[in-house]
Amino acid sequence: MSFLTTNPSRFILGLPPITNVVTSATGTTATAAQINTVLSLINTSNYSGSFNSIGGYTSSNITVKNNLNLSNASILANGAKLLTSNTLNGSQYVAIQTNAVEAARYTPTGLGLGLTAPIARLDVNGSEVIRGSLYISTMGAVVTSTLGNLYADGNLFANGILYPSDPGLKRDFKPYVSNNLPEAIEFIWRSSGQRDIGVNASELETIEPACVQRTPAGTLVVDYPKLTVLCLAEIRTLKGQVAELQSTVMGMRAE
Repeated sequence: MSFLTTNPSRFILGLPPITNVVTSATGTTATAAQINTVLSLINTSNYSGSFNSIGGYTSSNITVKNNLNLSNASILANGAKLLTSNTLNGSQYVAIQTNAVEAARYTPTGLGLGLTAPIARLDVNGSEVIRGSLYISTMGAVVTSTLGNLYADGNLFANGILYPSDPGLKRDFKPYVSNNLPEAIEFIWRSSGQRDIGVNASELETIEPACVQRTPAGTLVVDYPKLTVLCLAEIRTLKGQVAELQSTVMGMRAE
């Protein structure tokens, strides 16, 4: 009795997990094309292939044409876990390990560095070094800048802002003499309509250029901490003038 089967499976073989398929297939080292040929004969949706060693073929790359399921699996490098994952039990994540210590974890919440449960898109546990500029922007765009700057188009909140001022970091000391002070003004921001107070950068630039900088877009910005130095210099001058006037008045009274 004969049977006619229509629409047969495209897989020729349905084998249990195969070990050393490269060596078994050729008796020596196989090429990438030979590996693809062997895998195309195996129903990899139900079974797996295990390779103890792969090498010596024309290309150093292994191309996976379909999904590579790493649910609850690990990728090892030199016998140590490099990449771990969990998509079956508990929270989904993919983690990177170095020397058996987890260094980073991607979760649906975000990327955690030095921790396993990030609470933001980027959650870092520890001190960080930024070798370029840091942009905090709601506009979705940054500007070209020199390295080491912090840009924010919103408010910055801090308990205190400290500036390096150790004498050992400086040289060529001399008293600062202020030429003048800019006019204190109040104004309305065009972009937000919000009332604010400050100085005009263009006026301040004519008095002390060190207090004003220009962005790559050409906009003038004021370094308000440096502006306090102008105020200190003016106060010191006024203090000297007041002391001189007091001395003159005391002398007139003595006569």
